[in-house]
Amino acid sequence: RNVTGVQTCALPISALRDTPSLTSELLCAAHESTLLRLHGDLIGAERAARRAAQLNALLRQQLYIEPQLCLAELLQSRGEFDAALAEYHSALTIARRQHRHLDIQRLLSAIGALHERQGRLSEALHVTREALQAATAALDRVNTAAARHQQLARELRQARSEEHTSELQSRFGISYAV
Repeated sequence: RNVTGVQTCALPISALRDTPSLTSELLCAAHESTLLRLHGDLIGAERAARRAAQLNALLRQQLYIEPQLCLAELLQSRGEFDAALAEYHSALTIARRQHRHLDIQRLLSAIGALHERQGRLSEALHVTREALQAATAALDRVNTAAARHQQLARELRQARSEEHTSELQSRFGISYAV
């Protein structure tokens, strides 16, 4: 639907009526809030953000960070920095629990920028260091996984080669003395 000239959630309202999904409604409300905020409609953005928060509480979901994120961004837009930080931290808790490295970095960056905007430079520096540590840890895990993947690929190639050699030996009756 079109709200104040902004195209909102692509999921038609009729689809929600036909097959109600509170999770889809929650995500649509969060995204609608963000779009309205970006369009400058803070009242509409707050209404949609509060709806997303209400659905989030009802569902008690701990998978999506959009409800907390849209509310944090809205509160930040209105200058309610401490309330925004609380919402960012709530989203960060969910992202950490799920090891969502990119979201963790985005959230820590937003938190650090907000601290800096408030003149809390030591807190901003602390959060920036925390982001660096989290990124380094994630990179270490990725590198470990990549090394393990390469090792498994070598083992698979070796097993295929041995199987092929064995197949040739049995087919042609060739035996190699070792």
